[in-house]
Order: sequence, then C-alpha cells, then structure tokens
Amino acid sequence: MRKKLKKILVNTPLIFLAGFSVFTHAAIDRHALNARLKSLENHSGGRLGISVIDTSDGARFSWRGNERFPMCSTSKVMVVASVLQKSEKDKQLLDHKVFLKKSDMVNYNPVTQKHINSTMTVGELSVAALQFSDNAAMNKLLELIGGLRHATLFARGDWG
Repeated sequence: MRKKLKKILVNTPLIFLAGFSVFTHAAIDRHALNARLKSLENHSGGRLGISVIDTSDGARFSWRGNERFPMCSTSKVMVVASVLQKSEKDKQLLDHKVFLKKSDMVNYNPVTQKHINSTMTVGELSVAALQFSDNAAMNKLLELIGGLRHATLFARGDWG
C-alpha cells in the first residue's frame, strides 16, 4: 500500500507537467511558454498558476505567480504525503481502521459513501482521497494528522 501511495504522489505532479517540453536545462523560451499556458487556460476555461525554479542556476519562471489560488483538491496530496510520513514511524498506520458515519459525508464522497457505518483503512482512505477526490476521506485523514494546522506546517516543510 505504501508503495502504491508513493507512486501516486510522485506521478500526480508529473501529469501537470506532461507536454511542457520547453522545461529543459536550456534557457526557457518565455514567449513559447506563455503562449502554451495561455492556450491551456483558454482550452480549460479556467486559470492556471505555475512557478518553476531551476535549482542548478536559480532561473525562475512563473505564470500568474502573484495571484492566489484555492487549494481545492491539491491539498489532498499534502495530507496524504503527511500520512505517509507518519507511517514511516508507525508501520501499522496504513492498516488502521477508521469508522465512517453518515454525518461524515460531505458534498462528494464516491468511495466513502459505500462504507457508511463501516470501516476503511487509512491506506484505503488515502487512495480514495487521491484517486477519487473523496472529500470525506480527506476530512478523516486531516483528523488523523492533527488538522489543518499540521497540514499547513507539513506543506511549509516542517516534516516533524
């Protein structure tokens, strides 16, 4: 289960960068990149925000870098990553069973709604949150890691 979750976490950001061949070690073609990002926004009907830092030379690029975006489901990646970090110390964590009640259900629960008055493991909740964007699973995982404050600290690099 741990390997599957790590694979999902690693591949999720790569999906968003797929097709960005302009991100090479060579100098960034800002005009081409701006055109590509604008095209993606027009096609999707939404806004896209991205920041890239080349750690070898410090070169930076951002698109809508000064704008704020709601975290929405992207926070699920951080929360599950935090769960995985905790599971390094607690080897049974991913197998821990969590009871689900009807009152736990929120606006989108494609997996957890099938388990009302039953249990799911932390690993199953993690998969439900990442692969199916299940909000009740996310809420249960947030409770498990200590709430939004811990998720924020984790996202900022305080992995302790």
